Amino acid sequence: MAASTWLLGSRTIPASVVTVGATACNLAAGPYYLHSGTAALSMITSLATAIVAGVGGTCTIQFQRDRKLRITFNTSRAITWTSTDLRDLLGFEGAGSSSATTHTATLVSPLLWSPGYLATPATIYEVDGYTVNHQSVFKSDDGSQIYCDHYGDETHQDLSWTHIVPARMRVDDGDDQGGTFHTFYQEVLRYRRRILWVASVDESDASTDIATVSSFRGPYAMREDFSGNWYRRNVPYAEVSSPLELPLMMPAEYA
Repeated sequence: MAASTWLLGSRTIPASVVTVGATACNLAAGPYYLHSGTAALSMITSLATAIVAGVGGTCTIQFQRDRKLRITFNTSRAITWTSTDLRDLLGFEGAGSSSATTHTATLVSPLLWSPGYLATPATIYEVDGYTVNHQSVFKSDDGSQIYCDHYGDETHQDLSWTHIVPARMRVDDGDDQGGTFHTFYQEVLRYRRRILWVASVDESDASTDIATVSSFRGPYAMREDFSGNWYRRNVPYAEVSSPLELPLMMPAEYA
């Protein structure tokens, strides 16, 4: 893999605790994207801030190029996942990990989906989407009189891919490990939870280097559902790849 679109999902979570060393570090309740350019809406940025407030020193939480999260301290610290829901959203497993300067998730977060390829949007990349008017229009038979009631408008966007390999779409019925569209759909899209679109991230399943994740577009949410029937075989009787199109709209941002 090289350049790929990343979609970052959101969840509203209760107040959560991660214990670093012997200190309970508290992440406030609220709506968070897994990551966002707005620090207060970024789960990983807010968690890092909460950890520093609790234990001092420095803490960064970043994506590796293999899509997994890495927590880095300036000194060795142990982690205990007091709030297991938070642990699961970040892609970690188990009760915690022993003292170390870096702690790396074992799974891709269920709030992240990368198809492994760039998306083709309905518009050029530099704009958020296209305008859809909310109107009632009436006219006379000869068109000499036209009445238009304009109630407002909204922004729609469509992201599409011609080919996505099956491993990034769905693994099996028991797949809840993150990294697949199936998981992202189950956790985020079907509930119309807000997402952010990062047009291009340099990724590699074989690299643990830090990824550059920036230039967030959105928020977006699904504007219509496709009832989970999103997988399409491109080759009869063969699991080679699948096309996908996501019909999106731009809702208001979280307050």
